[in-house]
Amino acid sequence: MRHWIPLYTAALLLFASMTTAQIVRSEPLQISATMQAMHNQIDAWLNELAQQTAFAEWPTAERTVTALGPGTHSWLVTLAQGQETVGYLVVQATPNGAFRLGEYGLGSEPLYSASVLQRSLASLGLDDAKDTLQIEQRYASPLLAAWRIVKEGESPLYLDAKTGEQLPIQDTIWLKAVADSVLEASSIVGASEPTPFLLLPTFDVYERMPWLTGAPLSISFRELAIKLSQQDHIWYSSEPYGGAHRFVWAVIGYHGWSDGLPYMAIDHEGTRYIPFDILAANGHYYD
Repeated sequence: MRHWIPLYTAALLLFASMTTAQIVRSEPLQISATMQAMHNQIDAWLNELAQQTAFAEWPTAERTVTALGPGTHSWLVTLAQGQETVGYLVVQATPNGAFRLGEYGLGSEPLYSASVLQRSLASLGLDDAKDTLQIEQRYASPLLAAWRIVKEGESPLYLDAKTGEQLPIQDTIWLKAVADSVLEASSIVGASEPTPFLLLPTFDVYERMPWLTGAPLSISFRELAIKLSQQDHIWYSSEPYGGAHRFVWAVIGYHGWSDGLPYMAIDHEGTRYIPFDILAANGHYYD
């Protein structure tokens, strides 16, 4: 049975109410062994991230863990210092019972931000005091992250989970995109030994449009890291919805983890760190 809930109720359910899938770490709750193992892994990730200045305060931040929809085996971890959100992580369960870091990012408006959602709905003329809305989080990968919004009697709307931008897709396109996407990184080629972390200023992605006029780069992470260390502007472009919508992002850095897995820093209304191979498998880099 479907339940149609007002927006303010949905926001409370998603971001404030406590269920078995939601844990505010600062409270002394009894949690399952699986959730404890996940928190232990989050601790390890945060401690490694804290070696970089941008993430120095993350280990002491209050964390809220929210399940990202049924069947995804993914969780959104929102980090806050006092009343200010400082970043997020997406944790994904693996078939062998371990956890992998799907993505992470800096800023006050992480994935599935309630404030971004409110602004977007207002821009679409939807009023939480009058409209009855069904609101769902949909997450399959960093490139497939959205809100699904249904007003009773109308077709569903999809909003980008980071920016709140309306996506020109419907359920059939979403399901095909999930089926066609490469959801796991393959082999990592050429880790960057000299500099494990680099973050550059962003740039206007429309200063040039190499994704329309040039050939994509076919290079390893190491070669891409060298280009970035030389202050080169690098673009990333992907069409995960089969041509219905194109993402174009400025690539502004990288983070090479101790296990050799590199994540690229992209500017997407804030800095997001996404596995190099996930991006390479689902789109192209350009210079």
